[in-house]
Amino acid sequence: MNPSPMTKASYKTPNPYESLFGYSRAVRKGPFIFVSGTTSITPDSAGAVQYPGDAYRQTVVAFRESLKAVEALGGTKEDVVRVRMFVASMDERDEVGRGMKEVFGAGEWAATMIAGVGFVRQEIRVEVEVDAVVGKQKAVQAVAVESIRENLDHRGSLSPLKHNGSLSAPDHQYSPKLVRIPHPGRTALM
Repeated sequence: MNPSPMTKASYKTPNPYESLFGYSRAVRKGPFIFVSGTTSITPDSAGAVQYPGDAYRQTVVAFRESLKAVEALGGTKEDVVRVRMFVASMDERDEVGRGMKEVFGAGEWAATMIAGVGFVRQEIRVEVEVDAVVGKQKAVQAVAVESIRENLDHRGSLSPLKHNGSLSAPDHQYSPKLVRIPHPGRTALM
């Protein structure tokens, strides 16, 4: 899936809270995927809590369900850049961390864990959120190449250094703009 930068796509499951409150399990806009708070509630319309009281197993289920949403919108586990974990009790933090590591392994993403949280159902011990940037490595490389191209003058030489030490094109200030990345539908703010 390579939606255009302005296209918004969503992924829905039969989870009863999605229809009750009117939200999607995940949304993609351009290369960005945002997965809603996900628990161990069965993804079918029954909405039973899987593994009541077991923070570790609930974490594994919630992260696996989150990854399904990322994949349904064209992302991969490697595209994940941030995870958030909301935990019922501080005493369960190690089990939640262990569940995260089981699903993701050791990786390169940001993580936040907040403990002492109440949930919509008492049996729920953990809720997770996942954010991903599809093709994040290629996007960063493309932005760097585009930045170098912009700093070349018409003769192919680097433009002079400004007083702040940064390279810039002659006679104008830097202004952010969207640039096309060499993959259909991907852009980045420069």
